[in-house]
Amino acid sequence: MGIPRVKTPSEFSIEKRWREILLREPTPQNFQSAYDDLHRLYLAEAQGTGELYCWMTEKVGIAISKLITGRRHVLEIGTGDGRTSLRLARQGHSVVSIDLSKVALESASAAAAAYQDADVTYQFGDARSLRFADRSFGWVVSENLVEHLPATEIEQHFHQVWRVLREGGSYVFFTPSRLWDGRTSVGFHLHVYTLAEVCRIAQQCGFHTGWVEPRFLRFGDVLEVSGYMLQPVFAFERLLELWRVHRWPRWVKDRALPTILVRARKITRLDFAGRED
Repeated sequence: MGIPRVKTPSEFSIEKRWREILLREPTPQNFQSAYDDLHRLYLAEAQGTGELYCWMTEKVGIAISKLITGRRHVLEIGTGDGRTSLRLARQGHSVVSIDLSKVALESASAAAAAYQDADVTYQFGDARSLRFADRSFGWVVSENLVEHLPATEIEQHFHQVWRVLREGGSYVFFTPSRLWDGRTSVGFHLHVYTLAEVCRIAQQCGFHTGWVEPRFLRFGDVLEVSGYMLQPVFAFERLLELWRVHRWPRWVKDRALPTILVRARKITRLDFAGRED
């Protein structure tokens, strides 16, 4: 894992400018230009020794790789620095990774070229309009994507994922918690959520949701809970919001605040009949 650092005023300024543009005009062309601009700024660092994307990134990537076992057909939405798609491909999965940024796609393709046995394909694509046939994938994954979508389009995104998933397939996604940095979105984030909020949205779009806590990797595995066992976590989130602390210290983020890593499983016909939980 890289070494965290504070963003520079120039970096904050670039992110703020693009955030204002995308909130005003969330067109595919603007998203592509924004991501190309930001990936030029951060990709070299993210693939090297720095860690600016997220302090939890490496843990989340490992947790996702532990959840997806066997040999699966996986769609990654948001290539980013390409680490997760390459990790999954080297694990034996067939991976298609999409991004709006041609800069990200070219960088990830170049990195993957060193691994001839990795079955990974990088394609241009939009999280809000997936150009794949219905029921094409057993798994869909994304990291640091949901917070970059306009709040008005988050349900559209989940409906698109539901459509391309096979029956019983899962969407595993990570997004920074609103509790980490307060109600106002940080930098390039267009909208941030709590775990309870994203679970509710996913459920409304036809998913069963489970919470995955990557901090348990220190014990060799991930913790996954769902159903009524999620209620204490949601209650803890509500309590944290009542304290109105908008900038938690790093050690509190590391140890206490719930991570939003969700496994959303597509509801099947048997689920509707009450024959599966």
